[in-house]
Amino acid sequence: MGCPGTWRNSKTSTGDTSSVIDGSIDGNLIQIAILVTENAAKKAESIRLFARPWPVVKLFRQFMERNLRPDPVPDTIWNLPATNA
Repeated sequence: MGCPGTWRNSKTSTGDTSSVIDGSIDGNLIQIAILVTENAAKKAESIRLFARPWPVVKLFRQFMERNLRPDPVPDTIWNLPATNA
């Protein structure tokens, strides 16, 4: 897994923060978008991540799971809801 090649941050029209990261895994491009929504007190209310393309996201997920174990993250976090993989 390589270091992120490009990292772009911006504020949305609603004041939320968005970041887009371009990176690579085994020579394959992966793009991850992060949206941080703030409440009235300017505290993070939600953090959403979106990634593509799926075959490379799967490689990223496998890399993270392999390198974060053993850890306190429960197995249910690693299971994908649609596939229970």
